[in-house]
Amino acid sequence: MKCPECGTEVAPGDVFCGNCGSMVLPEESAAPRHHSFLPPRPRPIEAARR
Repeated sequence: MKCPECGTEVAPGDVFCGNCGSMVLPEESAAPRHHSFLPPRPRPIEAARR
């Protein structure tokens, strides 16, 4: 992985670049992430009115 600011090679798991000190974000995995969506639960008073 490379630092987005200076291009220095950064070790996996590092949070900051050892050369320039910039924060390094972990690379996204190749597998797509699926986020499940749960609708908001009704508040107790709303449920009682139904």
